[in-house]
Amino acid sequence: MTTSATTGNIVPSTDNAPGLRQVFFDGFDGTSLDRANWPTLYGGDGLSSNGAFRFDPGKLSVGNGVLTISGDKGGDGIWNVGGLSTAPWAGAAAGTGTGITYGRVEIRAKLGWELKGAGAVFLLWPTTPNVWPPEVDILETPNGKGMFTVHWAGPSGEDKYRSQLFDLDLTQWHTYTTDWTPDGVRLYIDDTLICTETNHVPSQAMSVGLQGHVGAASELWYGGSPNASGVKHFGIEVGYVSMAQWIGGTLTPPGDPIPPPPPPVAMTIGSGPHMLVFKISEDAFQGDAQYTIKVDGQQVGGTFAAKALHSYGQSDTIILKGDWGLGSHRVEMAFLEDAWGGIGTLDRNLYLDAASYDGVRIPDSTLAFRRTGTQSLGFTDWSPLTMGAGEIAQGTDGLDIFRCSDVAGSGLIKDFQIGIDKLVFSGVDAASVRISDGHGGADNAWGQRVTFGTHGESVFLRWSWGVTTADMRFT
Repeated sequence: MTTSATTGNIVPSTDNAPGLRQVFFDGFDGTSLDRANWPTLYGGDGLSSNGAFRFDPGKLSVGNGVLTISGDKGGDGIWNVGGLSTAPWAGAAAGTGTGITYGRVEIRAKLGWELKGAGAVFLLWPTTPNVWPPEVDILETPNGKGMFTVHWAGPSGEDKYRSQLFDLDLTQWHTYTTDWTPDGVRLYIDDTLICTETNHVPSQAMSVGLQGHVGAASELWYGGSPNASGVKHFGIEVGYVSMAQWIGGTLTPPGDPIPPPPPPVAMTIGSGPHMLVFKISEDAFQGDAQYTIKVDGQQVGGTFAAKALHSYGQSDTIILKGDWGLGSHRVEMAFLEDAWGGIGTLDRNLYLDAASYDGVRIPDSTLAFRRTGTQSLGFTDWSPLTMGAGEIAQGTDGLDIFRCSDVAGSGLIKDFQIGIDKLVFSGVDAASVRISDGHGGADNAWGQRVTFGTHGESVFLRWSWGVTTADMRFT
C-alpha cells in the first residue's frame, strides 16, 4: 500500500515484513477522520498538567491524504491543540480500538514549521485505561530537537524514564519507525537507527497516540512558552500511521531487503492407483509445526514438518498414493508439539488448508490445530461407474463420486445431484466432453447425457439438469 503524493508515496515497512502481521493502517484518505481507527479524541479534561494548553477535538482535520493536528493560541494565552489515539475510551465495548504487544509502529509526518516551546508528541500508551507507566515517547520536540523517551515504573510505582536527544530538521517529511520486541525498543528515522532502549522494555498492550504539545514558561528543558514569539499557530502533518503485531523471530530493520519466505514443500509418498492430497501450512514459532498422518489407523510416512507460512497464503503439498479399497475411510492428522510465547501471535499452529481424494475435494477438510492434538476427516471410495452397455448406478443422499473411464459403452446414473456429486474421468481428455439434453433409461426419462472419450462413451444423468464442468474432475 502507498500513501498520497503529499508524503512521497512511501510504502510502510510494516506491510508483509517477516515477523510482523499488520493490524492497523490509516493513510487519511477522504475528508474526515475515521473514528473506527481513532476512537479516542483528546478533549474535555480542562487544562494540561503544565497549564499551558487544553485539548480540542476541533483542531484535527483530514484532507489531501494528510491528518493535520493544529495548535492555536487563545485570547487568554492558553493554546488549544489536537490529539487522538487508537486506544479505547474507558468503558468502551470490547473490540474498540487497536493495540499491540510488541511489534512495529510507523508514522510518516512533519511539522509545518519549528516553533520553540511547541511541537509534536507521538507515543505508545497502555491500552488499559488508567494504567501508567509504561510509556514510549517516539518523538517529542524540545528546543527544536528530537527526543525519544521510555518511561517505566520504579520500585514504588513512581515514574522513571530515560531520554535520548537527536538533531533533525522536523519541518521535512520523515518516517519514524519504532521496533518493539522483548529485547528492546528501537527508533529508526528514515530507515536509520537513531535510539535504542534495552533495559526497561514495556510488556503490555500499547496504543498509538498523536498530539500537539505546548510548553509552560517554567519548562526550560522544552524551550519554555511560545507566547512571547508572536506566533499564534502551529501545525503537524501526518501522512500515515501503520501498526503491526510481532509474531516471533528477528525483525528485519526497516529499509533492509525483505528475505523471501521459505519455499513450500511438495512430496509424494507411497504408490497405488489413488491419491490423497493434503495442503498444509503453519504459523512457525521456535521451530516448525510437526505432524503425522494416519489412514484407517495406519501411519503413512514418518513425521512431517510444515514449511509453508499460513500468513503468506502458502501451502505445502503432501500426496499419499495407495489403494485403500471401496467404502468409507478415516484420516487422522496429529499436531505433535504446540508452542506459545505468552501472547496470541507468538504461537506455533498447524493448518490443513484443503484435502482431496482423486481430485475431488473432501468435505470439511479445512482444519486449524491451535494446540497439540489430533483431528480427523473422512473420505469415501465409491464403486466406479463401468461404462458397459446398460450399466446403472445409484448413489446416496450425500456426496457420491462416479468414476468414468475411456472404455466403450454407456451407462446411467439414477440420482446424480448437481453441485454435490462428482463425475471423475480417468484417462479422458476434458476437451472431448459434450453435454446434451435428451432422454434415456427403461422409462425413457428426461435428463442430460454426458458424452466423452474416443470411443463414443456416455453417461446419462436421469432427471438431472444443469450439469457443468464444475461437477466433473479429470485425473
